[in-house]
Amino acid sequence: MSRTWIFRCLLTLGLTLGGLPAGGPTAWSDDKGKEVLVEESFEAGMKTPDGWQEGPAVPGVKYVYDQKTASKGERSLSLQKSEKRYFPVGSWSRTFPHKSQRRALQVAVQVKAAKATKAVVDVQFFGAGDELLQHEWAIYVGQKKPTDKVATHDWKRYEGSVAIPEGTMQIAIALQIYGPGDVWFDELDVQYVDAGGAAGPAAGKKKAAAEGSPGSTSVDADPPLPSPIEVKAAGGGLARYVLIPPTQALPEKGRIPLLLVLPGGDGSVEFHPFVRSIHESALEGRFAVAQVIAPPHVVWPTRSSTATWGTTSESLAAIIDDVARRQGIDKEQVYALAWSSSGPAVYEAMLEPRSPLAGAFIAMSVFRPGDLPPLAAASGRRIYLLHSPEDSVCPYRMAADAKERLTAAGVDVTLVDYAGGHGWHGPVQENLKRGIAWLRRPSSAAK
Repeated sequence: MSRTWIFRCLLTLGLTLGGLPAGGPTAWSDDKGKEVLVEESFEAGMKTPDGWQEGPAVPGVKYVYDQKTASKGERSLSLQKSEKRYFPVGSWSRTFPHKSQRRALQVAVQVKAAKATKAVVDVQFFGAGDELLQHEWAIYVGQKKPTDKVATHDWKRYEGSVAIPEGTMQIAIALQIYGPGDVWFDELDVQYVDAGGAAGPAAGKKKAAAEGSPGSTSVDADPPLPSPIEVKAAGGGLARYVLIPPTQALPEKGRIPLLLVLPGGDGSVEFHPFVRSIHESALEGRFAVAQVIAPPHVVWPTRSSTATWGTTSESLAAIIDDVARRQGIDKEQVYALAWSSSGPAVYEAMLEPRSPLAGAFIAMSVFRPGDLPPLAAASGRRIYLLHSPEDSVCPYRMAADAKERLTAAGVDVTLVDYAGGHGWHGPVQENLKRGIAWLRRPSSAAK
């Protein structure tokens, strides 16, 4: 698998290779016995700090080697994004050979933020032939849930830890910005630790306090994220999901409705707290919920995607069968919830000739009929669209076009507006509850 092919896949998700040869900087031990992968204050360099590479040109993203702003010293690395969209992603990165016997990394960095919606320190692990084995967010800055505030604070210490997968030969550290806002990074410290001495693969399980006094170095731990269940799809690809069983008023076996939740953004397990809140509030615990986890290379692959994980439609079918084996669900009551980046994949799944979905709730997403199968394949099924006319990321006209075209093809569609622009705004759980109820009504009532 070539480095060029890997690079293209990583750009799709917002990852970048550092591009250093295997003979680049190596880990070292300090006088206190710490095994250090990198200690970086970004003080050395001309137009860019020594050893670091900026990612490809991204509309609305400025790569700034700031020589006047720093937590300590005089310089820092900054990413500044004005475009109101999450992809493509801007990134500073550097790659290091991995030779340590230790099985985890501890990551710490000073961060300054100004209206930052989402920025991360992504740790990428590569095996033989530059094959991407895995990537984990060790640090997360900004909105972890759609209802969180954006990050604005002076210098603050963020910490996180990640496990090192077997077969790792190189490790890339990537400072990335997804959504709009400005971030500065300084005093980056990445050191090896024993797996038992770290928090494990805790990408995003620790975060700096969203609020607090400027310069605060306190770090709050989030509840541990669940480990996904893995199943094989019909095409041979791997599908991953997290299962939340029903907790209230369980119906007879075989009559449990199932909601498949495909989060927007990168579709990672990081959305689990929000998905659990949907289960508890909008669904009142009466559904089985499967949070589908997007693959690491291409977020929500469709037929037109180049991915070894198979299509999202294949993954959904495998997950439904697996949940049915575990929970005894009613396969006549299987629905999907998608927003933003996952919308196109769910449109495609609804258009499969033998789709297992009875209906879909698609919010704040794009609609590109030229990339989809014939729309008439979904005739008789239901799609609930939720979109803000103020959305500047996914234009409202696409939702209106979807309603018009799908209705003409015999699909039962409704389009509901909400105020606030892209993202979950207003009475989120009530909006979700209303949409799911619409999907479940008898056909004669779902108008």
